[in-house]
Amino acid sequence: MILYKYMSHIALAAVFKNSTIRFTTPEFFNDPFDCAISGGSGANKEDDAGLSNILTAMHYRKSIGVLCLTRNPLNLLMWAHYADNHTGAVIGIDTEITGLECDTGNLIPARSGSVVYTSIRPSSFGSELPYEFTRPKDNAILEKIFLHKSVHWAYEEEVRVAREIYPQITENRVSHKDDSYKDFAIPQEAFKEVYLGARFRTCPENEATIQLIRRTCKDAIISKCHLSPTEWKVEGKPIDNSSDFLGFFFTDHSSSQPSA
Repeated sequence: MILYKYMSHIALAAVFKNSTIRFTTPEFFNDPFDCAISGGSGANKEDDAGLSNILTAMHYRKSIGVLCLTRNPLNLLMWAHYADNHTGAVIGIDTEITGLECDTGNLIPARSGSVVYTSIRPSSFGSELPYEFTRPKDNAILEKIFLHKSVHWAYEEEVRVAREIYPQITENRVSHKDDSYKDFAIPQEAFKEVYLGARFRTCPENEATIQLIRRTCKDAIISKCHLSPTEWKVEGKPIDNSSDFLGFFFTDHSSSQPSA
């Protein structure tokens, strides 16, 4: 299965330089509700077990990393929100080659990671959250915590992979952004597609990144995105692998005038 990751041009360079992908703890996500399961009942009351569950959920938000992917590489809102206003890129990742389908290393593998969008927050009221997960017994609670989001986010068409990255961290530990993630090495052949944003800038840094991708991932399809002249959408056009493709796609031909 091919899934997609939106990113800035700086992150694109780091991904291909290091051949890694990043799992981030949910407490640093842009949505403060993310993975923060409610401890209340439908009447918004909390019991002692509910309060205990909230503390346990805080532990999850610090110790478990999540890789957020999507099914759609040409989503206008995603390009604006997660690819630095179309100046970044999207990479297509083979989840099998990458190990994202493995049951051993992942609490939630990609094939089970489709996000469920709801209008009501999931609650742990009436049950006790386990401090450590045992699969498949705890699959239902894993889904409730990590795969439920507000309907406001439905446009993302998100698929998640979750794995434990800091098993010794407690909910009382103060986390810093520098240790809120962990990078995992993946085979270069797992990178199957690259979409460059419609505003992907002409600069030596970006050109060097594309040359690096061509050298290390020879089978990856690189496309440049363009704005549709008639519809509200972006379209990806594959770039030729010839040696002079950079000069063509990074040159603005619109201002050229015919010679006298």
